Amino acid sequence: MNLNGDLYRATVDWSGKYEGWEFNTAGYFQQLNQNPDPSASPTVAPYGASNSSVFEAGYYGQVGYFIIPKRLELVGRAGELLTEGLPNRSEFYSLGANYYLFGHNVKFQGDVTYIPNEAAYTDAASDVLINKQSLTTRLQFQVKF
Repeated sequence: MNLNGDLYRATVDWSGKYEGWEFNTAGYFQQLNQNPDPSASPTVAPYGASNSSVFEAGYYGQVGYFIIPKRLELVGRAGELLTEGLPNRSEFYSLGANYYLFGHNVKFQGDVTYIPNEAAYTDAASDVLINKQSLTTRLQFQVKF
């Protein structure tokens, strides 16, 4: 099915650093409005037979602390995704660590994320499925050119 519509997105974020602490937070909003062809027969949009739009909102907060200055950072993160309809709410909790070899240019990152309730979306890259609790791990080596 081809979707014809308007997409509106908004983001607000903030970050700060203080004496080995690092803080990040962001909020997101998205609305998709369907603009159906008036000459076509009625179809069911992916978000319901009677809805012509869908809203999503999300936010997260993250705090990190360098236990070895400029080398090893421990990080905690919590967030939530809210989607109109059912399932409509998903929480995310992560604990991780970052090891910086050459600042942000070369680093190792790892984390564990727990989703205690129904996921509000499907993400094949992280194996998160709708209506399923999830525990995922990630280990990443990053090189910036």
